[in-house]
Amino acid sequence: ELDDGAGARGGHTHADHAGAIAAALGRRGVRMIPVGDALLAGAAAVASRIAGWRGQLPRLSRDRARYLAHPDWVARGGNARIADLWQPRFDLASGMADTVRDYRARGWL
Repeated sequence: ELDDGAGARGGHTHADHAGAIAAALGRRGVRMIPVGDALLAGAAAVASRIAGWRGQLPRLSRDRARYLAHPDWVARGGNARIADLWQPRFDLASGMADTVRDYRARGWL
């Protein structure tokens, strides 16, 4: 499993991801609000229903809710075995910043 080098440190938490997204967007003070799987699934069902009525795609679909609730968000190592062939070029923060720059250039943000 490839990762950004964080696998040796235990990977990234959901809070790490949220912080990297916030920093890339130039925001501070991000707060994580734990939400149980059932509540997330219920919110996705409601969002999907409302979006369907409007003829739109939901921002939070059932599929996306399952993805968000998945316990293994990051790869946990594997780079050491292929260190001669591949090294990560980006860490989480720089990769997220690059993604935000690209999204802004495309008008997605």
